[in-house]
Formats: sequence, structure tokens, C-alpha cells
Amino acid sequence: MPGRERVTAYNRSAMKPLPSPRMGGKSDTLFAMTSPPVRRVLFDDKPKVSMKGDDFTEPLWREGPVTEEERQARLLEEQEEEALKAGAKADIFEEVEEEEVEEGDDDLDAVNDLPLHRACEDGDTQRARKCLDEGANVVETDENGCCALFLAAERAHVDCMRLLLQHGAGVDQAANHGATPLIIACCNGHVDAARILLDKGADLKRRTKGGRDALGAAAQMGRAGCVTLLVDKGAKIDARDGKGATPLYMAAQDGHDEVVSKLIDLGADVDLRDDEGTSPLWIASAAGHDLAVEALIEAKADVNCGDNFGSTPLFAAAQEGRTACARLLLQNGAEAGLSVWAAARQGHFEVARLLIAHGADVDKPSNDGSTPVKAARAAGYDDVADLLIGAGARDGKLPFVTA
Repeated sequence: MPGRERVTAYNRSAMKPLPSPRMGGKSDTLFAMTSPPVRRVLFDDKPKVSMKGDDFTEPLWREGPVTEEERQARLLEEQEEEALKAGAKADIFEEVEEEEVEEGDDDLDAVNDLPLHRACEDGDTQRARKCLDEGANVVETDENGCCALFLAAERAHVDCMRLLLQHGAGVDQAANHGATPLIIACCNGHVDAARILLDKGADLKRRTKGGRDALGAAAQMGRAGCVTLLVDKGAKIDARDGKGATPLYMAAQDGHDEVVSKLIDLGADVDLRDDEGTSPLWIASAAGHDLAVEALIEAKADVNCGDNFGSTPLFAAAQEGRTACARLLLQNGAEAGLSVWAAARQGHFEVARLLIAHGADVDKPSNDGSTPVKAARAAGYDDVADLLIGAGARDGKLPFVTA
């Protein structure tokens, strides 16, 4: 998986997969600790999918067959999507390769200089108490800006947390990139740790530098227990992150169905869109999370809500080959629009067949006049082109004239 980038990306201006997985701009890392014991989590302040490529003027269709480079890129995206489904969370947490630390290395010396941090990271309350009795500074931070309370909260070592708070630890002391102990506890789903921090006055409104608060982080990671706790304690349910995404959007993006339903039940606005005009239903449809799509539709989400580029949830589902999501949308009043063209351009046979069965216009062209058949032929998907022609689409061929 390249870097810390989202494994699936969409180009809404061109309506085709980007050549490689990417996010909107360079990813900002919240923290990545490599000193012993090696930390294997990496927090990303910009996990949300970028919907735009580098060239916003690219037309909806271009001449020529799919290149080998594009085919390989698509294969890579499919493999990475499977990795994500298997649990490789590229949005917020990602494994970091362990770095060897040789004896006498400066990093090792730095670790040894912070025995309180290591004790709290290990959950060794007795050792932590000894460090404090010997004068350890409870607010001291490591090279990533993490204080001992942050490390204890991350691993839900609640006894260490209580000890540190008794000795004056700052309940909202943030790491270098803005995450507080409450945010990291909620990222990891540690309800008891989060409750301790909230009872001590942790600020629900504190955010990472990417604009993520504790509720947004909990929703992104599918932590239903923390979501319930935070809302009960007064967290703003529709608070937007630095890209305009709400907690419901973040949960819908990653298919956290329980959290999606929980947020809806708690009163989240199902149609609030991010800075690019993308709704929770759009992103759930594009990502193929049919249970989330179903929950959002049942909550009366607008099935025809277009983004800033005019792309609807059905277009997104058709482009990405999400047959189940497309079916749900069609059954609930979604307008076909350019969805046949989108499915044809990407070679999604089953989606195209579904759209045909629902009476979609098989000849509706893109903005530059490219028909679904022409788009399918140009991309090398003759089976889809033949399907469309069999359903009555014009083949686009000039008649043969003899002298």
C-alpha cells in the first residue's frame, strides 16, 4: 500500500479511477512512533477520499483504448480494496514497518530517558508510580509530542490514567499534530478510558490539525460505544472536519453500518455534504456499502443529491460497479442520468444490465457527445457494448455505402 493514502480514489470531474490511489493533497501524519516498543499505528488527519484528480478540466470521455498502465492501476486498486476489507485500515491507522534500533542509538537513549512513558505504555502502574515518586515530569513529551497520559489512554490502561491525572496530567494535552488523549482513546474504541477523561473535563471540541474531533475519529473507526458516549456527553453530532465531512459521512465511507445507524438514530443530518458536495449516501454508494446505503435511504436521504460536479449516488455506484447499491437506489427513485455511460465506460456489465432492466436511456451521451456504446468500445469492453446494442442502443457505426 503506497504511503498512507486512501486505497480507493475517485475522479469526479473525469468520472474514472485515478491512475493510482491518492488523497486530496499530501497526507498529514498525526504521529508515528518507531522507538521501542515499536508502535504500529499511524494516524492520518486527512483520511477522507479525494474526489478530484489533479486536472479538473479533463473531459468525461477520451478517445483510445484502455492502456496497459491503466489496467494495472485498476488491478492494483482492486487488490488494495480487498486488503482494506480484510482489515488494513488506510484511513486512520496503518501498520508501520518496525525499525531496528541498535545499541547506543540516539532513539534508544531517548526512550530510556522517558521511563514514565514506557511504564504507562506497558500499563505497569507500580512502575509508573515509582517514576512519579522519583520526580518524573507528568507532562513531559516524547519526540512525537505524546505525553504519558496519551500513551496510557491509547491502550486503555485506566489505572495508569487515573494515577497520572491524580498527579496533575493535562487531560487535553495534545500530541504534535493535535490529537488529545480523548481522541486517541476514541479512535481505539476505549469507552472506559474515554469516560475517565470526560469525567475529568476533557474538551469534546478539541481537534487534530486536520480538523477531526473525538466523535469524528470514533465514527471513522467504527467505534459505536464511543460514539454513543460522546453524543451523550454533548458532542456535536454534525460537526464537520477540515474537509467538511461529518461523522456520518466518515462512518458511511468505511461501511461502519452500526455507527451509521446509531448516528441516524441520534439525529444526524443524512444530507449534509462535504466541501466537494458529497453526501453520505454518495460515498456509501461509491464504496459499495449496501447496508449503509439502505440505512440512509430509509432515513430519507436524497437519492438524487448531486455533488459539485453533478455526480449522483447512482452515477457513483455505476462507475464503481456497485450492483447492490445501484439496485437499492433505482428501487427508491434514483434517476439514471449518465449512469449507463458510467457503467459502460468502466466495463461494469451487471450494472449496465440492471440499468437497462430499469428502463435507463442506453443512448444518453456524456457532455462531449460520447454515447455509452462508444465509451465501452473505446475502453475495450465489447461485451458491454454488445449488451447495449442488444437493448436497442445505436452502434455508432457509419453505414457501408457502395459505389
